[in-house]
Amino acid sequence: MSIMQLNYLSPVFLLSLAFVSGTKGQGFCPDPDQTSPCTCSHDETSYSVTVDCSRATSTDEISSAFNDADWSFTNLTEFRLVNNEAIQEFPESMFGNITFEKIYVWNTAVSVVHPSSLLTSKDRLQHLSITSSRIEEFPWEILFELTSLVELDLHGNILATLPALESPSLELLVVEGNKLSALENNWKIPNLKILDIGSGNSMPPSFSLIRFLCLLVEKKYLEKRPTQKLWSGETHNKI
Repeated sequence: MSIMQLNYLSPVFLLSLAFVSGTKGQGFCPDPDQTSPCTCSHDETSYSVTVDCSRATSTDEISSAFNDADWSFTNLTEFRLVNNEAIQEFPESMFGNITFEKIYVWNTAVSVVHPSSLLTSKDRLQHLSITSSRIEEFPWEILFELTSLVELDLHGNILATLPALESPSLELLVVEGNKLSALENNWKIPNLKILDIGSGNSMPPSFSLIRFLCLLVEKKYLEKRPTQKLWSGETHNKI
């Protein structure tokens, strides 16, 4: 089949072809011995590829699975780390050049996430969930670079502050079940639809949820109608 002919084939057909012609019948997955203790599986119906590293006992094992294994395809669907007390951080370059649409981390000892571990997937990552873990600080500064991120769930961690956030795509943010004591203003999240801070958080005394939401609504309104103002003055820049 010529290169010219390949240009006219649909992405789905090419994806199917990759599954059929994959190394040792594994499709997009390397030899299991190369990724162990992580497991790689693919669903030929949904054309999805999932890597589960829940059995890993060190970050070196996870890094080896992604950096040393022979991956024929680098744009995967989902990464999972569930019920794991051994992994405490996502170090720099842990995923190598592998990217994901979804990253799910549930009930773990993870407390540190290096920015580069997420930035590898900055154009593809849509769902990021790190829940019931030990995150004290999240790399909020890279949020605006995750241009496809729609849902961010960080419930059940030990976050103490929520800084001014900027994201062009985020629609859902969940931070309930943390220890929030500070929440900054000047958010730039025009597409935010759901903000879940829960009912059990001890919020700063000066915090007013109603006023905070009004500021978000005002910002959306002003972005759509830049020639109009709802109000002005420094007093409205503080929550």
